[in-house]
Amino acid sequence: MPRISVSSHLPLQVEVDFQSRHRAGFRLFTRERADQDWKFVKEGIADTATILTPMRAGGAIKYEFLFFTESHPFAAVIVFRQNGQMVENGLVSVEAPGNSQFITDTVELV
Repeated sequence: MPRISVSSHLPLQVEVDFQSRHRAGFRLFTRERADQDWKFVKEGIADTATILTPMRAGGAIKYEFLFFTESHPFAAVIVFRQNGQMVENGLVSVEAPGNSQFITDTVELV
């Protein structure tokens, strides 16, 4: 599980950037604490950015990618920024074999 450092006083920009040529889609979810349910934030099929309200350490962001099978590996990056600057450890690489079709993970906010 990737961990990124955030300021609880600033909005968090999340950018999804597809790196491979797969036909793919993504979904993003957030939660403030581990004992809460996930809240849907955004979905899409192309590179995009979204702004989240300030989130505290202990929160999390979950991403899911669904893609069609290809012979080459699936790749995307998720970039986390606050105040226009990438946060510490704010570049998360997402990679999977081209035939796996689905990948999900959680980014922990510290």
